[in-house]
Amino acid sequence: MFWKRDRETKRRDGHIAAAHSRIQQGNLPEAEYHFEEALALTHPTSATTARLRFNLLTNVANIRIARQDLRGATIVLTEAFEILGRDPSFPPDLRLQYHLNLGQLLKYRSEYRESEAHLTLALDIAESIYGRQDPRLARHLNHLGMLHADAATPEKAEPFFRRALTAVETWR
Repeated sequence: MFWKRDRETKRRDGHIAAAHSRIQQGNLPEAEYHFEEALALTHPTSATTARLRFNLLTNVANIRIARQDLRGATIVLTEAFEILGRDPSFPPDLRLQYHLNLGQLLKYRSEYRESEAHLTLALDIAESIYGRQDPRLARHLNHLGMLHADAATPEKAEPFFRRALTAVETWR
């Protein structure tokens, strides 16, 4: 049984290497194929492979976003989110990146309420990591401001833009 697992691991790692190579070549459909093959060889029940599955799912989602397949990217990010929810050992910066990516994706799909929930959670996580006055918060504040600007609620956008500007000015 051990030799079978080792052979699957080598095949999985080969697909991951091939996917990264295809990305460098600009061949996103083949890169997506190889990441999906690697996912098929990654056992979802193993705690040790949870992070690997999360990373593979995130890579597939990024490729789908680049190919303008926003619906497909949302499905894959939802599965990644389920992994995050089951494994409290994921560091806050990974949770932050996930909520930021999904919030942006939902904004592009004009799903503003859901987008706001994820972007607000990303801001909360960033504040817990960096503190309320850190200039790195400007990015997250700007995303929330742009969300409200796109959703035609400029009165809600302005406070986020002002706070982002203050954060950047404080940094100087």
